[in-house]
Amino acid sequence: MTTAIDGRALTPQVNDSLSAQRDNLRRVLAHRGVEAEAVEEVLGGYVAELKARGSSAGAVVIAVKRLLNEQDVAPANADQAFQAARASSEFNGAIVTLTIAQYYGIRLRATDFARPRYLERR
Repeated sequence: MTTAIDGRALTPQVNDSLSAQRDNLRRVLAHRGVEAEAVEEVLGGYVAELKARGSSAGAVVIAVKRLLNEQDVAPANADQAFQAARASSEFNGAIVTLTIAQYYGIRLRATDFARPRYLERR
């Protein structure tokens, strides 16, 4: 049986639902022209699903960070690596901030705290 990030066992139905939410979020984050509204909506579904299953705020943040780490693409050279690391850090920080806000029901939009370039992956 599969376990949640917080160590609890998941039923196959719950696992399928979480997998679907995770896949949706993975797809929207992988899109080259990431749109703030799409990220907010899909991230909100993923956060709500994890929270409904009893995951703590910390466990939800870890789940989102793991998903973000899966998104990293290897750059071709050192200059690209430096730029990618900076952009990734800014982008990931914005997503984690939004995750925490959504978990606690705080009405925060990505555009409230992130400059548009953070939401535009290169």
